[in-house]
Amino acid sequence: MIRYSRHAKQRLKLYKIQREHIEAILAADGAENQPLHHRRELIAFNYVAQYGHPLFVAYVRELTGITVVTIFPYDRETNYEDIIR
Repeated sequence: MIRYSRHAKQRLKLYKIQREHIEAILAADGAENQPLHHRRELIAFNYVAQYGHPLFVAYVRELTGITVVTIFPYDRETNYEDIIR
């Protein structure tokens, strides 16, 4: 079960990000298999064409499921090759 924090829900609405895209990103990362209570941060390049930037997604896997902590278009001016995915 994927839950969204209040902050994440606000970011979804603010940046007009679709939940289906976030769920696809989490599925591709294998979020269900991550260690419990471990915060994971992703930079997903799948939707650059749609949102103009890669999406930054931070989530935590808990006993009750996955909680998405924050989501936003990652627009930092940096070399994306240096980022751990």
